[in-house]
Amino acid sequence: FFFLLPGSCFPMSTLVSVITGNSNSGLGAVRELLTSYRTVKVRACFRTEEMAAAVRKEFGSDANFEAVVGVTADSVAQLAPALAGAQYAVLVTPNDHQRGIDRDAELTCNMIQAAVAAGVQHVVLVGSWTAGAVDQVTQIGSRFAGPEQLLEQLGQEGKLGWTVLRSGVFTTNLPHLLGRGIQAGHVRFPNLYVPWVDPTDMGTVAAAILGGSASPQQLRDQHHARKYSISGPGFVSVQDAVRKIAAALGKEIAYTPNTFQDMASSFPPMLQELFSYVQNTGVPCSDITWRISGKHTTFDAWLESNVAAFQ
Repeated sequence: FFFLLPGSCFPMSTLVSVITGNSNSGLGAVRELLTSYRTVKVRACFRTEEMAAAVRKEFGSDANFEAVVGVTADSVAQLAPALAGAQYAVLVTPNDHQRGIDRDAELTCNMIQAAVAAGVQHVVLVGSWTAGAVDQVTQIGSRFAGPEQLLEQLGQEGKLGWTVLRSGVFTTNLPHLLGRGIQAGHVRFPNLYVPWVDPTDMGTVAAAILGGSASPQQLRDQHHARKYSISGPGFVSVQDAVRKIAAALGKEIAYTPNTFQDMASSFPPMLQELFSYVQNTGVPCSDITWRISGKHTTFDAWLESNVAAFQ
């Protein structure tokens, strides 16, 4: 089922559909499009009314905002109302912990095919750096590599313009990785050196690409068939992250580096594979976020806004 929520009917000019509008990256795109690019209409898409509630409360009175509830990516046909009439789309790779990751690539490809069927001109896909290392990070990378290959094929066939945002390691993982140690006052975790990225920066870049281009031709010339590595602006070690979190909380937190071999029983195989790669090879660091959007969230700025996640 699909239905439009209040504030959703407007004569459309350039319409950007965001699937899903409640994900960190998707919400970042919705918020940035509506605050910085007022010539663009935004359709935020959600699976449930509950997921839509907070976003509708924030933007429901905005004439440039529309919401569609009942969106699932189980088939191309089910996505049609979410993309009908849209010129552009932001597609966020699904992430459902209850369902698991086995169907993520399939669902993402459904979104891409639905965009083609609806006549969307250009999509920005929120993906991951692991697509470029799928031979070494196979379990997580496989979520993202197939959709990238589909985009390349459709672009070569002239059916779709596309941009991929390859996200780095999210700051929002830190409360899950370090939370118990933070609460206990002693963190034991490998001292990874990572350019932690605020996931809302993914949305900021997507908005700048789709809302900031002066014309479809400029969008194509500057961003079609590009894969951008979206990271934080600089590297922060786990040791430094713990120090910063401790200072923000106003408490003493000890830190002892260990190895992922020491923690093997604490992580499923796919995360062991991921973190071993991060530790041994590293992840990309880029200033493309700043170059495209003029904004780039530092670790300190993210922590200031999210310190409650560690309390």
